[in-house]
Amino acid sequence: MSSSLSSEDDLAISDSKNNDSQSSEKSCKVCGDRAIGYNFSVITCESCKAFFRRNANRQESLKCPFNQKCVINVLKRRFCQSCRLQRCFQVGMKKEWIMREGYRSRKHRLSTIPENDEEIKKIFDQIDDGDVAVPKQILVELVKKSTMRCLTACQCKCTCGFYPAHTKLIAVSSFTEQRFSQSDEIIAPFNPMNQFSRPNHDNFYPERGIDYPLVIPNCLTPMPQMPVSVLPEMSTAWNGNICLATSATTAVQQAYISAKNDNCFSVDAFERLFADDKLLLQELITANDILKQPLDLSTNQKHSNELSLMDVVRMTDLALRRIINMAKELTFFKSLSSKDQISVLKGSCSELLILRGVMVFDQKKHAWNTSVIQGPTELEIKLDILKNSKELKHYEEHKRFLTTFGEKWGKNEYIMLLLNAITLFSPFRTNLQDIQKLQKIRQRYCDVLRRYLGNLYVASEAERAYQELLKKLDDELNHLSHSLLRIYHGLNNSELNPLLRELFDLSQT
Repeated sequence: MSSSLSSEDDLAISDSKNNDSQSSEKSCKVCGDRAIGYNFSVITCESCKAFFRRNANRQESLKCPFNQKCVINVLKRRFCQSCRLQRCFQVGMKKEWIMREGYRSRKHRLSTIPENDEEIKKIFDQIDDGDVAVPKQILVELVKKSTMRCLTACQCKCTCGFYPAHTKLIAVSSFTEQRFSQSDEIIAPFNPMNQFSRPNHDNFYPERGIDYPLVIPNCLTPMPQMPVSVLPEMSTAWNGNICLATSATTAVQQAYISAKNDNCFSVDAFERLFADDKLLLQELITANDILKQPLDLSTNQKHSNELSLMDVVRMTDLALRRIINMAKELTFFKSLSSKDQISVLKGSCSELLILRGVMVFDQKKHAWNTSVIQGPTELEIKLDILKNSKELKHYEEHKRFLTTFGEKWGKNEYIMLLLNAITLFSPFRTNLQDIQKLQKIRQRYCDVLRRYLGNLYVASEAERAYQELLKKLDDELNHLSHSLLRIYHGLNNSELNPLLRELFDLSQT
């Protein structure tokens, strides 16, 4: 086995013999200290972040008295500035990302939320047109919208005299904003009188401690219009000048469940998971951050229609390196032996590439959208590029796989990351040492997926979706992966990176 997967390089798989004693926190890629997050494209500590900002442009003036062989760690990082700066560049820190001092001061001025239009105008008077990438007037409007406070009560007032003065009005659509205390199988009875008898501020969502990403822009949609046949059966009562339904609650509840069935309440479904399920999902989301970073491509800034199949293959090399780094952040992966780590990665890398493609695929344009650092901010890779391969059937099969996934699954980050984990920890790879452990890990992610879908849909539809997703992994994805590997085997191996040759078992010619 080549040493490219077991070396000390950040893109390789680290030895897991001492995993039990390692901290669960991320470590700085430069010195090994506790990291605070991504700084200049690399996970670093606060000290190395500040050091790089101060010294990134001093590379020529710094000299090492020990022939550039100094060890950089937490204890020795201050001994040699030259070697420390060299280490920063080696791990991928980019001096182009350092903000100039003038920009930082302007950014600080914008960090406080202006209270009114006068404060916004005062701030933007100090900013030149050349300092922003969009017209300044458009930016002003965006800032105004972002500073608008969320209202905790309806501000509408009755002007026709039907309601007494100062009456607070509540829209009929408030029905859809009520949250039910429910387990996976039981829905608490819905009583409109109880919902409106409390003060207005109880009818709104509480603030969340964690800002989870919304997968669907409009999670709450108006409730389906109630059938006319139930209206004569409804009696009304007045409570604070608000007309409320006191009967036919079953019809209201069924209408709400129907709306829930038709719309993805993805954030709400996440919050109703067990605590350990949420921790497992949150770990996937955090590990996935590296795959959201723009790619640093050397395609000579080609346009989308100028890319060749080999250009796309070189991009997959970068994506695979990030997939390896993502896997290394997962607790379950770090608990495996080094041999099993290599086996699951080699067995799943082509399938994970395809799943990553589902997450960035544009169904309307039939193209993958990839963020890049140089050239245009987004590179569009047409699906038609696969027509250039010798595997003629692969294009149609790949297209069918991408389109049948649909927006409801392909754009749901929770579902897609769970499918990635289920694929990564498959116990059906070759040369595994602890198959039983892989079976337990995979089942753990499957259970979370099943419970998440149970919170997202009604029981029958959730089980149907769960079985359909697993079938796509076990049958369609596996078949598509073998077809993709045949494409790689048909390429000139001498032009491929050693990592690709090793992961895909390509013999060098």
